Amino acid sequence: RVERRAGALAGEGYAGIGDRLDGMFDMTRADAVTLARTFIQGANVEASRAVAYANADILDGWKWCATLEPGFRATGRGTCIRCAALDGKQFSLGDGPPIPLHPRCRCIPIWVPKSWRDLGVDLPELKSAMRPWTKRPDENIDEGLRRTIIEHGFHDGDYSTWLAKQSREFKLNALGPGRLRMLDGGASLGDMVDSKGELLPIPSKYTPKPTPKRTLGGP
Repeated sequence: RVERRAGALAGEGYAGIGDRLDGMFDMTRADAVTLARTFIQGANVEASRAVAYANADILDGWKWCATLEPGFRATGRGTCIRCAALDGKQFSLGDGPPIPLHPRCRCIPIWVPKSWRDLGVDLPELKSAMRPWTKRPDENIDEGLRRTIIEHGFHDGDYSTWLAKQSREFKLNALGPGRLRMLDGGASLGDMVDSKGELLPIPSKYTPKPTPKRTLGGP
């Protein structure tokens, strides 16, 4: 923990902190980078939360904000189903799943201010900002550095409305066949996780029945 903090304070970034951990402990380079990324993200979120709680009187809660990128369920890379399903959900201060939700999680809380009128100001509300998105290949993020971008743009909405615009192959990579059938059947992306951000089981009606085995001979 001391080395991670020292590296962060020195502005070394993920690669530098990974070097510190990799050189001092018996761990793989990937594990060192995972520790560095998760620690820095947790510290960033805690700093943001401290500022928010100090101004709780003008806030109306917070929203989950995930990264709008492809998900690759088979390899575990990209934006995971859990984070994608939580994207855009609003919670009261002190409630909601933890961030980081998992190792290498890139999600952040977006603090929701009270309306102008709630604050006694007669002004129209500001429109939400457009969100950037990128499409990248199935590659490991590791230290970050230069990562291939296939497409990029801006989206007005959350992950679920962005996912709705993507190809069938994109959705299958991100969700897998069972949860894609749930989406086709009318379920929302948010229906796939519980209040703690844990994946819910796929209902049996969306799970294909096993094909009966044929036997040779017999009656």
